[in-house]
Amino acid sequence: MSPARPLRHGHARLLLLAALLAFAAPVLLRGEVVFPHRNREELGLPPAPAGRPESRVFSDLSSVFVPQLHQHLNGDAAGWLSTWDPHTELGRPSLHTGGLSKAFVLTHALSWVSDDAFRVYTALALAAVAGTGLFGFELLAALGLHPAACLAGALSLALGAFVPFWLRFALFVWGICWTLALLWATTRLLERPSPLRALGLAFAVHALLLTGYPQQVVWHAWLVAGYALLRLARQPLAARARLRRALAWAGAVLAGGLSTLPVTLDLALLARRSARLGADADFFLAALPALEGAREALAFLVTSFDPLWLGSPLLEAYPARFDGVALLPLGAACALWSLLDGLPRRLWPAQAFAALTLLLALVPEAFQIGIRYAGLGLSRFDPLAAGLIPLAALAAYGADHALRNGLRQRSAALLLAGLPGPLLAAAAAGAGLPVAPGPVLAALGLAAGACAVALTRSAALLALLALAGAAHYALPLRGMRPLEEIARDSELAALLRRETGDGSRYALVGDAGLLLPSNQEQLLGLRSVHTYDSLSSRAYQAWAQRASEAGTRVYGRYFRSLASPRDLSRPALDAAGVGVWVAPGGLGPAAAGERLAALGGGGIYRARERPLLEAQLTGFEETGGALRLAGRLRELPRLPVARTLDRDDRLEFQVTPASGPTLLFVSQQHHPHWRAFAGAVELACLPVDGIFLGVLLPPGTGSVELRFLPHARHAWIPQLGFALLFAAAAAAALARRLRGRTRRASPARS
Repeated sequence: MSPARPLRHGHARLLLLAALLAFAAPVLLRGEVVFPHRNREELGLPPAPAGRPESRVFSDLSSVFVPQLHQHLNGDAAGWLSTWDPHTELGRPSLHTGGLSKAFVLTHALSWVSDDAFRVYTALALAAVAGTGLFGFELLAALGLHPAACLAGALSLALGAFVPFWLRFALFVWGICWTLALLWATTRLLERPSPLRALGLAFAVHALLLTGYPQQVVWHAWLVAGYALLRLARQPLAARARLRRALAWAGAVLAGGLSTLPVTLDLALLARRSARLGADADFFLAALPALEGAREALAFLVTSFDPLWLGSPLLEAYPARFDGVALLPLGAACALWSLLDGLPRRLWPAQAFAALTLLLALVPEAFQIGIRYAGLGLSRFDPLAAGLIPLAALAAYGADHALRNGLRQRSAALLLAGLPGPLLAAAAAGAGLPVAPGPVLAALGLAAGACAVALTRSAALLALLALAGAAHYALPLRGMRPLEEIARDSELAALLRRETGDGSRYALVGDAGLLLPSNQEQLLGLRSVHTYDSLSSRAYQAWAQRASEAGTRVYGRYFRSLASPRDLSRPALDAAGVGVWVAPGGLGPAAAGERLAALGGGGIYRARERPLLEAQLTGFEETGGALRLAGRLRELPRLPVARTLDRDDRLEFQVTPASGPTLLFVSQQHHPHWRAFAGAVELACLPVDGIFLGVLLPPGTGSVELRFLPHARHAWIPQLGFALLFAAAAAAALARRLRGRTRRASPARS
């Protein structure tokens, strides 16, 4: 009998691809999509019969990501991508981060295939998973690790706990995916610079900035910079050669960053106009693990080892806080092996980074130092998640050492692999945590398999355990469902569309529960005065405070509804274009207009007067580059005006020529990138009452065109540039390879 062939990197890649295809099987075979619930209560429909578990823990997917993507795929933009979203917040700029905009080349390509936001989001999320696995594998292979160790490390990254758990928040997945691509490109470029490798590095930076979660990007920037410096320092090069490679790396990183300027310039303006950058430390400390007592600490340890012991973390009834960070039995064993046999002499940087994330997660005072001095105060992010890549690398190195050299400290290796599981299971049972026996037995089996790897040095066994672990943890966490189960319209939404078909808005009054969550207006073809936006402008927040006694919450992030029917008499609502009130609790007799339909104990009411969406006024005051109405909008004298073009980012009006200056008032939010023109003449575009859009009309003006012109509309330029440069670099590399083959094939000269 011939000896078994050793596992090669090509075989390991095929196994990785098979695992990724199995993870995506519900989409590929049954057309399912990533979505956490059936969206029925949100649209005023009765709850569906029992079926697949539902969860609103990941409400950002249904209230932000899919609606925002729908706007980019289906918005009525005059240009090639959506730049202005008229549906919420009195109108606001469309976001181009998170991979949800056509400013990201993959989303742009998918928009040519489908305009269904549910399917496109699912394709993007699965592409991020696949990229995480493939780039992780290539990085570990570039570091010279055993094929089985590369497979185990890649699977722990792509199909462990974090990535499947956050499939409904793909920004986190993209952050890992493109950071791994960046680390791989860094490894190859510093090993042997070439134009193609520099271009790949630049694109990885470009993609990371356009898709990743901002706070995660900051964490990973520290990781990548430290890795590049250490990698360069450890190479046996002359000082001049080392400097050339450092400059090549820095130049590629800079080029990738500059290529995102069409998006990041607009994002910087949004951030400056919002209250978000002024958040205090307590806002960010809420991201840290809750360790208020011994039971909470034990639950933290259990979920960090194996979250399935306490049930499905996708469900709202999950008995502990879980942010997706879990080592899992096989990964924990291999990572702990990196502490043995002198490995820390080589691996101390990764171990130090992982230890730093643990310190910042467990010690709020240390985390506050990071917030103040290390850029960790952009948004909430669990520091432990920043250590996932170093931990996966440590696990791969531990597995590589066990396979290639054998673990000399075998007793310690067996204890580190086999002891944590039984100890945690016994402690959890003793503390009364609701531990499920099936997942515990599966975890103990994987730990026992790790012990067997330590004893046998079997690459096949390690690969089998890695695949089994991926199936056990990733499949229950992916949370997909058939598209037809998801409610996408209702009688309530249809009624609101009919009543606001003139471009007017609706407003929720009182406690509406789950009904019509902010941002689903984009999906439903509606407009409202509400928002769920982390970067809502200070002007909008001030208006919301004037419009409702509750105002916005959490630094302007939420404006869910008017506090009570008393708010309907506030002057700030006069100009907001509200034509319909949605009041499940009812309206008082003085406030109520015509009731259109019953809803809860109240109903849906048409406003007493048709809202004014535009007006040409003579009663206004100009002070300090801003405009103020000289009274309530409806009571001011008006000249005839007609809207002749109504697109998201372009409006045209026929106005009445007047002998003196007048004001064109438009009931939507002002933004500095709105520009107004009368023919070839640009007009002054100013905020009215601090929030609305106004245009100063010179005497005799008869028509006005408004265009929204942000920098993001130029995002096609870096896409075309990267495409051309990749084509040129690939052609040059192919030509060099062909010339090399020709020289080798030609007879040697005598």
